[in-house]
Amino acid sequence: MEPRRSAARRPAARRPAAPPDPDDPRPQRLRALTDLLTPTAVRLAVSLGVPDVLATGPRTADAIAACCGTDPRATLGLLRRLVTCDVLEEVRPRVFALGELGEPLLDDHLRAFLDLDGAAGHLDRAWAGLGHAVRTGTAAYPQVFGRGFWDHLAADPALAASFDAYMDQWAAVWVPAVAPGLAARAAHSIVDVGGGTGGLLAAVLEQDPTLFGTLVEQEASAERARERFTAAGLDERTSIVEGSFFDALPPGEPVYVLAQVVHDWPDDAAVAILRRCAEALPAGGRVLLVERVPDPDHPSRDHVVMDLRMLVVFGARERTRAEFAELARQAGLTLTSVEDAAHGLSFVELRRAG
Repeated sequence: MEPRRSAARRPAARRPAAPPDPDDPRPQRLRALTDLLTPTAVRLAVSLGVPDVLATGPRTADAIAACCGTDPRATLGLLRRLVTCDVLEEVRPRVFALGELGEPLLDDHLRAFLDLDGAAGHLDRAWAGLGHAVRTGTAAYPQVFGRGFWDHLAADPALAASFDAYMDQWAAVWVPAVAPGLAARAAHSIVDVGGGTGGLLAAVLEQDPTLFGTLVEQEASAERARERFTAAGLDERTSIVEGSFFDALPPGEPVYVLAQVVHDWPDDAAVAILRRCAEALPAGGRVLLVERVPDPDHPSRDHVVMDLRMLVVFGARERTRAEFAELARQAGLTLTSVEDAAHGLSFVELRRAG
């Protein structure tokens, strides 16, 4: 149930004393900032496969509609909207070709990001629930899609595979930069808790041939991780424990890594995850988080956007050093250091309290 709204009434809108100034650029900027049609139209075109249809040359609107399985008249309207933003060109009446901004849409990575039916598209479509999230402080994804994000992935293998691919794209950016630092902080072995398809663990082990690694992950991602480890020749230096980080973890290892895991969860769940690490941790062992740690007073633009995304999708947030310290305390751990890693990420080291 949503909380009752404040009884305070909104201030009445003020009428301008004079007609708008045609030389004032701010209204136009605001219209551009609040336009929903253009991004939706571009992403719909990607989802329907319009760039693929036009990859070999111009086609009529009717031919494009037939290929995409859409209504011809409505398709014509969509195509002409895309002409106005340089995604397409109308080379002859009702005949369309890729425009200046259309050709990049043939790139698989960009298409995966923009496809409304893929994981990235679902994450962005959840912005429709921003009002719910801001009013209640809870996740909006269930309001938009009828179930939580993780439940949605569990019920839809194609969406789960899309999410793994989406995370792999981001991992290709940050993993090579972070892996050397993790390897330097590791002892003879390391446990990657919730490590997805094993990309980070593989990169860490490749830094040091003496290291052994354990991945804790659920079945679908674990299977892909096995394939990755085999392809990389790491079978003899890796093991996989299928399960959740809410369950008991393999005990007694010197280093447990949670890379961009904690920010996906509200405080109570985050504490439960960290408590499992604390239970498994031997004397002298460490938990290493790879997370964004924003300045509480001057967060970067990326921190601000990611903080809102974590709220809308998961009911979670990006956390400051003080907030990580409090989570650690509740889990029986102590925050001992925060060090810059790369790409806006930090190493957050936790040890057993006392």
